Amino acid sequence: SSSSSSSSSSSNASVGQEGSGQLQFNPRQGAAMKLLLGLGEELCARVPAEEEWSASDLCLVAHAFSGVARKGNRARLVFDALRARLDDVALLQMNVDEVVGLINAFSKLSQAADHGHVDMFDRAGRQLLDARSGLDLRAACVAVNAFAQASIRHEPLFFALEQAVPAWLNDRNCNMRQLAMLAHSYVRVGLVQSSLLPLIWERACRLAVRSDAHGVSVMLFALTKASAVGTDSGRALVVALGERLLKLLQSGSKGDVCAVEPTTVSVTTYALARGTCADTVSPELWRALAERATAALPGLSMSEATNVATALVQVRESVPLAEAQARAQMASFFDALLDRAEGTMPNRGTSQLWASNVASGMSDFDPLTATKLISVFGNLRRLDAGPLALRLARGCIMPVSLGRRPGTLGVGHLRNIAEALSRLHVHDEDVLQALTAAQRPRLRHSQTGQQPQQQQQHLTQQH
Repeated sequence: SSSSSSSSSSSNASVGQEGSGQLQFNPRQGAAMKLLLGLGEELCARVPAEEEWSASDLCLVAHAFSGVARKGNRARLVFDALRARLDDVALLQMNVDEVVGLINAFSKLSQAADHGHVDMFDRAGRQLLDARSGLDLRAACVAVNAFAQASIRHEPLFFALEQAVPAWLNDRNCNMRQLAMLAHSYVRVGLVQSSLLPLIWERACRLAVRSDAHGVSVMLFALTKASAVGTDSGRALVVALGERLLKLLQSGSKGDVCAVEPTTVSVTTYALARGTCADTVSPELWRALAERATAALPGLSMSEATNVATALVQVRESVPLAEAQARAQMASFFDALLDRAEGTMPNRGTSQLWASNVASGMSDFDPLTATKLISVFGNLRRLDAGPLALRLARGCIMPVSLGRRPGTLGVGHLRNIAEALSRLHVHDEDVLQALTAAQRPRLRHSQTGQQPQQQQQHLTQQH
């Protein structure tokens, strides 16, 4: 119960002083999370020192802390203490479900190599390989997903499951989310040529008619990540998923509670557009997606809403039939997005650059989201969005003008901002200066890097 409570409260967590292992609790945190993290120090002391901890006890602790694995240094120290006890003997004492649950908990820390957990994953993989007769589809999905999340390509296990999974695909309990989890796991570890993937696409095509919207979304995401849209089975699956999603969207538009959540709309729209399959689905689907996205806009983060806008702009430019049928719905979405963005922005003028602390705390905005949004309105040539774009641009370039790079923004992003502002007929010297300032360090670096090379070439020629 502590695990489920901590997971539901994780969004309210506030962690500080990670380097010292000390946690500062937000008063709004759930009581279960406070208790769980507070037990971390006690567990770190007792797990390595007390021999009476059974293998099942270690699994329970790992499961309890899986929901707070990234909530501070103390939680990670608990996993380190557990790993020290998880030798081959301990793993042999666990049943298949316990081993699967254990690696699933450790995968919440993400990159296993960064935390020294590669050996533990290797031992667990060999244990599952030896006990694969006790695996079923659910356990296999969770296991490969855990290895993929931890960036561990355990080839003996993945290849063994490649032979075992086909027999499970026709099981009546097989569902779209499990298939998507399998496909995404194989793709994530680089096994994009696996013979299992075409079988997954074919089975998913048959399951599409009864899948829910989330299942459609995650399968589309896995399919586009695998770059399988160009294959016959992949294209057929896109069509089937599109038809199912359109039916779900239309059922919600008739007055029933819509079964398509806002986040699902965002992920699906972006995956369809970015996965080079925008013209594979019916133009009617784009109209339904744009309409649903407008209604769901209050439930989307600004990043999600901007991804939807980026996808719709791409569809407008690349799929004329979809643009013709969904023109009014797309226009309504862009109008609502502009109102949302203007309402989210801090109430500041455009005559001066924002102070750096204001720019870094742009509420719903981060520099990359702001850059995408500026590009969206620039591509639409929405001149009424010019003042908003200018304010966002200034917030993005302020760190550059002060000699600091704002997050993930590079020269390419700044050029996109400049081009978008030009399309919006907004001319701002600060953007041009920031672009120049961002290029200078790279130019100096390349020049200094050329000098030793030129000297070496000169010496070679002398010899």
